[in-house]
Amino acid sequence: MLSRDGKQVAFSVDLEAGRWELWQKSLIDGREAPIITDDYDRRYPQWSPDGAKIAYMRSKPNEHEHQIMVWSRESHGEEPLTTKTSATPLIFDWSSDGKWLLVSQWMMPLASAPQADVAARKILSDPRYDLWQPRRSPNGRWIAFEGVANTPTSAESCIYVVSSEGGAWT
Repeated sequence: MLSRDGKQVAFSVDLEAGRWELWQKSLIDGREAPIITDDYDRRYPQWSPDGAKIAYMRSKPNEHEHQIMVWSRESHGEEPLTTKTSATPLIFDWSSDGKWLLVSQWMMPLASAPQADVAARKILSDPRYDLWQPRRSPNGRWIAFEGVANTPTSAESCIYVVSSEGGAWT
């Protein structure tokens, strides 16, 4: 994932023998370096607005337990944001102040780590739709997302906008 300032990229690498690495690459000078190497798969990395942190989903291959983690450039370590879950938490965006993560249909406060999932606020929900790719507007007031009708015979898809506080979709 590209950082907001366009200067760095974070990505996951699947190595042999079940080893995974989370890497960063500078788009300014081309330098690459692993951030973390172990037997956890780290997916959907998202840079914080200031580029100081990366949030991502961590899981072990062939296990159905996932957890959201946050890596810090300052400490060079990762800390859990959430408890482990069998659900697949997809991280899509940060709030502009870096205090919240937009995870699937939820806003999760970083201040509630390591149980941000317990303190999360559900923003998007409708059993008639599968919801995809939510993104916050630059001013943080809106969330845009794709809603796909959840019926076996329909292929209806639409882009919606909702207040960051939740509510009616436009």
